[in-house]
Amino acid sequence: PASWGLRALARIIDFVLVSLPFTFLIAASGVRQVPRGPRAGEWTGPVWVLLLFPLGFMAYETVLVSRTGQTLGKWICMVKVVDWQTGDLPTVSQALTRAVVPGVFLLAGSAAPLVGVPVLGYLQYVPVLIYLTALADPVYRGVHDRAATTIVLSSPRPFRRSRPGIGGLDA
Repeated sequence: PASWGLRALARIIDFVLVSLPFTFLIAASGVRQVPRGPRAGEWTGPVWVLLLFPLGFMAYETVLVSRTGQTLGKWICMVKVVDWQTGDLPTVSQALTRAVVPGVFLLAGSAAPLVGVPVLGYLQYVPVLIYLTALADPVYRGVHDRAATTIVLSSPRPFRRSRPGIGGLDA
């Protein structure tokens, strides 16, 4: 199994990579939180745009994990998601389940400004707790992995030797 630290680093890399374009999209759409005054804390602009990040993150995770077993963060950290029983790439439904278990809380938390219930915003922290459940498992399978019947394994890339005559190594 992949170490918990590598899995966490891969998740952080993915979060940053996916959040950057959505942050710019949200800012460009004019969504703002009123900083002070009688309407302090209220959101202005098309707040439905806030739902695009969690939906995009779930789509990113589902598509890449079902096609290659790796997101960009997992590829960088050399870890890979596979089916728990067969070791094959996860199916689309497994990858979707793995993404939706934490993603639904991120989506609900992002919907707080839409429905006018600010306390729902705290649900955005539940995915962190879901990922932390991997620490309680001997092979680091979190709730999302168990629900999807997947496991994350180390996936080192093969070492490539230089060919004779290339790079001056055969001198």
